Amino acid sequence: PAVGPTTSSPPTSEPASPSQEPAEDPVTTSPAEEPSKPPVSEQPVEGFTGAVPVYFVNDTRAGFRLAREWIPVQSSRNAIETAILRMVDEPPVPSYETLWNRSTEVLSAGVRDEAITVDLSVSGTPIVPDEAELAIQQLVYTATAAASLADRDFGALPVQILVDGEQVDEIGGVDVSDVLRRAAPLDVRQLVQLNVPSEGARVRSPVQVSGDAAAFEANVPWELLKDGKV
Repeated sequence: PAVGPTTSSPPTSEPASPSQEPAEDPVTTSPAEEPSKPPVSEQPVEGFTGAVPVYFVNDTRAGFRLAREWIPVQSSRNAIETAILRMVDEPPVPSYETLWNRSTEVLSAGVRDEAITVDLSVSGTPIVPDEAELAIQQLVYTATAAASLADRDFGALPVQILVDGEQVDEIGGVDVSDVLRRAAPLDVRQLVQLNVPSEGARVRSPVQVSGDAAAFEANVPWELLKDGKV
């Protein structure tokens, strides 16, 4: 388990459960390392108050990549539904985007039959045509991250996407007829992710700074600015 943040910002890695310390979500994690058949005990409960992990898209030197943000919410819906609703909404960071049409509705989302089932009502063009595969991964990453709030094993489950309660062959040209799993993080996540402090957090000395990175010889140049000055 990672050491919890010392700032007033929300946690910035996906926790094993609400009662445990946050667990790391490193860029180097491989889907092959996840259990093939994690135990499924129960549905996430209705209603959620706290911070949900949501993946948005950032335009980096390596192209469009997924970037995770923790967003404080108070919702009558479960954590998975709430996180996906925030995914199609306005990103909290100005440079981030969502690849999903804002008119996309989340009819339901939950864990059943050893999969995370997400039922959407998609109207118009659901996603950016040139980035359809990354858009699907944006949904898969968000759904699995939010599911792990109820039970860490839920985060390793595949995702089944439905449209208006029915199984469909494709969305935006991407095959969704079968369950979907997270793509390898090195292929889709941004290569440098600052986790603590989070966007908009109020901090005081000493400040803890942490994140995930995939860089040559684990060397990440960085700088600290105050009022725009280094």
